[in-house]
Amino acid sequence: MLGGDGDHIPISMSETVEELLKWLDDEEVRRIGIWGMAGVGKTRILMHLNDKAYQLGKLNPIIWVKVQKEGAVKNIQSDILARLKLEVQHMDRTAHVAHKISMALEKLDYLLLLDQCPGDIDLNEVGIHHKHKGKVIVASRDKPDCAAMDIHRVFKVSKLSDGDAEELFKETVGDIADHPHFKGIKEQILKQLGGLPLAIKTIARSLKDQPEAIWYDTLTDLQSPKNFGDQFEELIKAFEFSYKNLRGNDYRKCLLYGALFPPDYEIDKDYLTECWISEQFISATELPGADTNVQQLRLFRDRGHKILQALTKACLFEWCSRSNFLTMPTPFRKIALTFTYPQ
Repeated sequence: MLGGDGDHIPISMSETVEELLKWLDDEEVRRIGIWGMAGVGKTRILMHLNDKAYQLGKLNPIIWVKVQKEGAVKNIQSDILARLKLEVQHMDRTAHVAHKISMALEKLDYLLLLDQCPGDIDLNEVGIHHKHKGKVIVASRDKPDCAAMDIHRVFKVSKLSDGDAEELFKETVGDIADHPHFKGIKEQILKQLGGLPLAIKTIARSLKDQPEAIWYDTLTDLQSPKNFGDQFEELIKAFEFSYKNLRGNDYRKCLLYGALFPPDYEIDKDYLTECWISEQFISATELPGADTNVQQLRLFRDRGHKILQALTKACLFEWCSRSNFLTMPTPFRKIALTFTYPQ
């Protein structure tokens, strides 16, 4: 059992777990991808899904792997072998190990949970094949490449609603959250945390049994980009990882430019791409084949939309309910500002 934080999870997360359990019951669904920005609760969902599947007893064995950034295939193979208690010679020969794993899993109703997995990993290299009876759930920050990974269902994990965020905060910090002296400051703190369970639980734990002055001091820190970064090492690492994996400096400049808009500001996508063009973040030398200014402008806009697609796929921007408008998640905006204006 992996739960660790108790049986209770916010309603939206509980609904996600129930939906995933339904897909696990579907004979046509073998592989499922869940994705969303860092800190949004993917690991917590997998942990509760692990416990639910264990209680139901339909899938066995259940194999949990926290995928490493480097050497992902060998990392997954090693954890599977350990869970199955298999010893394989020539571990350096990936194809050989994959064959042994495939043979061992072929007739098992296993559940493989891959946390923090790259969205384009080739599971065949691991030894996981579509002919297997088992199920695979991949949790990734980027939207999985469904074709490359042969994924049958994809689920995006969104931020918590205001109600769920408040419920999670109160669950952690206690009933003091409803006290008249704390209610206003609680709402201001939650606004800074952007509906991310990781951020909410981190701050709520630090405020438990603390006086009102500490709550106000925490809000001051959260409102400061520099001090905000001190609170959330995991979110910073996630942002840095996504930032470094962007295609080039033009992508990075476009991302950091988005942080200059006010908090929670809904940006028209066409206006944003025009700003990028005006700031010359998109180089004309990279766009050959334009004979006229009109053609060049069209190529600039096409490249801008391509960059925007990459940034939203990496969850560094997210779409708003208004069509064609997007915003940068509050925690990531604060971290991006430290890149734009380093101290």
